Amino acid sequence: MQQGIASIARRRPGDAITAFDAACRLEPSRIEGWINLGVCLNAAGQPAQALRAFDAACSLESRSVQAQLNRGRTLAALGKSEEALRVFEIAVSLERSALTLNDLASALRAEGNSSEALTLYQEACDMDPDFSLPRVNYAICLLEVERFKEARVHLEELSDRTLPGQEGREVMASLASLAEWQRLETALAQDVAEGRASRMQAL
Repeated sequence: MQQGIASIARRRPGDAITAFDAACRLEPSRIEGWINLGVCLNAAGQPAQALRAFDAACSLESRSVQAQLNRGRTLAALGKSEEALRVFEIAVSLERSALTLNDLASALRAEGNSSEALTLYQEACDMDPDFSLPRVNYAICLLEVERFKEARVHLEELSDRTLPGQEGREVMASLASLAEWQRLETALAQDVAEGRASRMQAL
């Protein structure tokens, strides 16, 4: 187990997978070995194998929030959105936290239930105001349901924060998309009403 952890620190995912796989074979009843193996397999782009590791972890300890969250995320990555949704519901029932609520909201959003997703994202934001991920997801979800003015307020507030790389890129890309939509909005509405595309083409 320690060898695997050391390999992660040295950024050697292949060695970490080998070490955690060996640890799971030696001590298959230790849940942390299976979780570490699954995380490393996901990082190496092997979600199907990762899912087997998280299945093993959940079979050992079904009330492990960490195992359930990782299993749900892996199912989502494999395109098994309905199964992922059920797993995230289990995670929230075990621990109602900003993290579990964010994942459940994202699963609902993937299934087209943006209204309930917004409610859960808001709850996550209220629960942990310093956790930026649900705030970013909330703002983008507002765009998806065409609540553009609210979305702009949240996105501009987020743009003033120091965010993790991917979150920051999502915010800036969303702001750029919103600005472009607002630039084209009038011409789009006129062209749709008149059955032509001249104003849009000119812009």
